[in-house]
Amino acid sequence: MANNVKIALYRGPLSDLTSLASTGQAGVLAWTTDTNELYVDSGSGTGIGAGNAWLRVAQDLVAVNAQTGTTYTLLATDRSKLVTLSNASPVAVTVPVATGAGFPAGFITKIQNIGAGTATLTPTTSTINGAASFALLQYQSIDLVSDGTNWHALSGVTVFPVTTPVTNEFATGMNSSGVLSLAQPAFTNLSGVLTEAQLPATISSGSNLTLIDCGTF
Repeated sequence: MANNVKIALYRGPLSDLTSLASTGQAGVLAWTTDTNELYVDSGSGTGIGAGNAWLRVAQDLVAVNAQTGTTYTLLATDRSKLVTLSNASPVAVTVPVATGAGFPAGFITKIQNIGAGTATLTPTTSTINGAASFALLQYQSIDLVSDGTNWHALSGVTVFPVTTPVTNEFATGMNSSGVLSLAQPAFTNLSGVLTEAQLPATISSGSNLTLIDCGTF
């Protein structure tokens, strides 16, 4: 391994780096001043990402982008940021197509919903985990990653919502977000044998029972 005798460092916004050609010298560094990322020159090509000139080698969480409205569109400047969503009403988040200079393969941002309203992420053209949208309940969070074509939501262990008990209803199912479905059981859902003690002492006049006089034995 040759001894290093000179260090070259390019600095500027990420948008400049996406069109910057290789210096022709592998190992030259570039630092993006707006997204706080470090890239290394592969020695040939133009632009960033696998197979191109500049390969990202390190990054840091730049800042927290706190959103309190009911709509938001993800920005290229959200790269390496934590985007928090906080509203009592549902929040609609538009996620641009996972490609191009703004959202190339390797783009990552963290998104957390801290409000009571469900936040629904909807990509334009691209999918997210193979689906058309992705919902975040309160205090759920993801790492959102672009593969250059579609989006991947890395959720890991998540927080399941609390389902308030309802009298005379039971759980009939659970969706992918952990929300329970409740319903009143039908008579056919009951098991066991009816005993005399379980019968009412009187029958109301509005009941559907019909009394039949069987005579005297």
